[in-house]
Amino acid sequence: EKGMISEDEYEIEKNKILRGNEIGFSINELFGLSQDSYCMLMHLAQFFGYIIPIAGMIIPVLLWQINKGDYIMVDEQGKVVANWIISSLIYKILFFILCFLLIGIPLLYLLILLEFIFIIIGAIRAKNGLVWKYPFSIRFF
Repeated sequence: EKGMISEDEYEIEKNKILRGNEIGFSINELFGLSQDSYCMLMHLAQFFGYIIPIAGMIIPVLLWQINKGDYIMVDEQGKVVANWIISSLIYKILFFILCFLLIGIPLLYLLILLEFIFIIIGAIRAKNGLVWKYPFSIRFF
């Protein structure tokens, strides 16, 4: 197995070549960020929701909508983020209703923990040029 690369490593290198991110090629700039950094920012922008409640939903979607037509990777990552935002909102409403039966309280805590973990994993994968679909995410886009 010496000299073999994993599937993730293969995808990262393939994406770099296809997008022209190899040394000697220009990097696509989005507000002064590389495409991978911009995609990572879309994932991390969801954390604004912990500071300003609606901002965590609006900012990532705005970042996606601004550049989705010009960059394929931004469109793919934006769809993943938007799907998770909508799915998470549905789960929060459902678990809030279940709070009256007391089963929703631990489910809400679990959802908040999973949100935090999923956003970080999604951001890391986006920085590496990979699209990671959030588990339990309902596919709308």
